[in-house]
Amino acid sequence: MFAAAIKACLYLSTILLLGAGVFAYFFDDTPRKLLSRRMLLIGSSLGALLLALVSLADLIYVLYDLLGAFDFVTFWDFLRSTNHGRAVSVRLILLMGLTLLIALARPTIWSKQAFLVLGLGLVTSFSTISHGASMSGSSLFIADLIHFVAAAAWAGPLLYLALSHSWETNPTAYQIALKQVSKVGLLSVIALFMSGLFMSFSYMTEPASFLSSNYGFSLLAKTGMVLIIVSIATYNRFALMPKLLDSQTILAFRETVRWEASLLCLVFILTGALTTRALPHQVNDVLDPFSNFLNFFHFLWR
Repeated sequence: MFAAAIKACLYLSTILLLGAGVFAYFFDDTPRKLLSRRMLLIGSSLGALLLALVSLADLIYVLYDLLGAFDFVTFWDFLRSTNHGRAVSVRLILLMGLTLLIALARPTIWSKQAFLVLGLGLVTSFSTISHGASMSGSSLFIADLIHFVAAAAWAGPLLYLALSHSWETNPTAYQIALKQVSKVGLLSVIALFMSGLFMSFSYMTEPASFLSSNYGFSLLAKTGMVLIIVSIATYNRFALMPKLLDSQTILAFRETVRWEASLLCLVFILTGALTTRALPHQVNDVLDPFSNFLNFFHFLWR
């Protein structure tokens, strides 16, 4: 349970940090005025601070879980000599760079490129120590990277929109902002489901044992939550957004956006539980998502 809580905090703090950058650099001028630069700076700084602290706490927990004890000499050796330790070291450097960039750099082509490079590096520090990276081949690592990038691109700016307070005074700006988030959300949902299916079927050599495992249960719970969020986002896009300038509709939209953001946070909590579950996968099992998909299809219809 403690390990799952650490993972959830890692993901949520990353979304808080990256979401501020996405909002600052990739939104148009009009929706960018919905949040003050001070609020974005507070959000990014808080996300960076939490990410740094929880990343170190994660290392300490892993070390204590392995050895049953903790001392700074062993911790320093673990930080320098293991993949996990090196990934955290790089992550700490990147999050400091991202925080300084968001605080100091105005939106330009160079600052946008710098944010993309630093942000991708930050996400890579997670994917290099993921389930997929610990197994053979690079395809699972790439799928995990795409999965996290898509989630951050969707959840980050949505979270900041949910935290804003100008809904009744500036509905036009929200209409523009939400159209942009909607476009990103559509691409993100496609990427999330494609990469998620690829990773799931890569691990699913035995459908019965997979679905009955703790990992399978967590995955089903996460998938169900994402489907609920997609339903809310679809309702927002096609039912409420065309009437957004109406005073009553803008309040309804605010509530559904806040629900959507809250449920996305819950998805990251479930993801934390998912990544700490043992994979129902044997060392000699073949990582072939297509063959495993056919096995799953036969399992459903037998």
